[in-house]
Amino acid sequence: MDQQKLKQLRLRHLGFGVTQDSKRALTRTIGIQAQQAREADLNLSLRTHTPIETLHNWYDQQPVVRSWAQRWTHQLLTLSDWQLVISARQTETLPKTYLLGHETLVAELATLIQNQLVTKPRLTKTEVVALLTPLIPTDVKSNNLIYAVLQTLVARGRLYFDARSTTQNYVVIANQLPLLPVETALPVLIQRYIEGFGPVSLADFCKWSGIRITQARPAWQQVTAKLPHMMVAGQNLSMTTTTVPNGELPACQLAARFDACFTGYADKNWLITPEHQKTIWTKNGLIMAPILLHGVVIGYWQHQQSRKGVTVTVKHWQPLTQQDKHLIEDQLVKDLPNAVSKPLIQVSFESIS
Repeated sequence: MDQQKLKQLRLRHLGFGVTQDSKRALTRTIGIQAQQAREADLNLSLRTHTPIETLHNWYDQQPVVRSWAQRWTHQLLTLSDWQLVISARQTETLPKTYLLGHETLVAELATLIQNQLVTKPRLTKTEVVALLTPLIPTDVKSNNLIYAVLQTLVARGRLYFDARSTTQNYVVIANQLPLLPVETALPVLIQRYIEGFGPVSLADFCKWSGIRITQARPAWQQVTAKLPHMMVAGQNLSMTTTTVPNGELPACQLAARFDACFTGYADKNWLITPEHQKTIWTKNGLIMAPILLHGVVIGYWQHQQSRKGVTVTVKHWQPLTQQDKHLIEDQLVKDLPNAVSKPLIQVSFESIS
């Protein structure tokens, strides 16, 4: 298989150019990375062409949550997918750096919150802070330690955050679903990952999930033994289908920061050239919001909101014709006002190296 067919398969499986509702978009990639809650909402809106108010109403009616999950990064995902990911990771341990050198204290405070959730299954940030802060030494940053406590409870499968939560204002909810056995959850997670991201390798899965390769390999071999394989640039990749879906990739496609097309693979060269990867992956940990023209990443876009509306700057390394610029402007006009609930008032273009 050549690189072009690989790109078509992956982008289609990820949902680019595919008509889908919100639940399908979320389950296709087993969540959307949500380090910044607004970016996850924006990405889901762009993927489904759904107004942000409609999404927020949907969050209130459906079992959708925010939580640390893959790679212990924040994700927006369905409750059942959260259960699957945490179940598959339950033999993993949080990095010691997360515990800030206070392992015993974190464990004690986690037990306190866990017991509190038995009688009160929903706690606001204000309530969590009020419970824990008096028990944290004054020389320790309380916010950081509280996060370590909540991360510990998430890793145990004890709680998650409601779908509207942000880092500044959250509600934690006691999990009522039993965790699945690892030997059940991990093969299912692998199968789902291959369906949503394939064709892929074991290294891709481990990069996306954060699960150690020694832990994942037996289940990976079990699942992929029954699936088609292909060789691309010397890599043995697994997939659920070798058929490229009908139709061309969209002329223009927008995504938000931390999109799955960037977070889902160990090797990024299939989508973006090495010289431009450092532009998309910034030094402070951000992954910029890409623009694709006919399946090619030509740069990224940034937006700023004001009372009057939203302004967009398109930063591109590929030369753009007037027709290209019109395509991008038309896509922004179509998608962005719905996603931010404000009119688009200006689009500017900036050529970068």
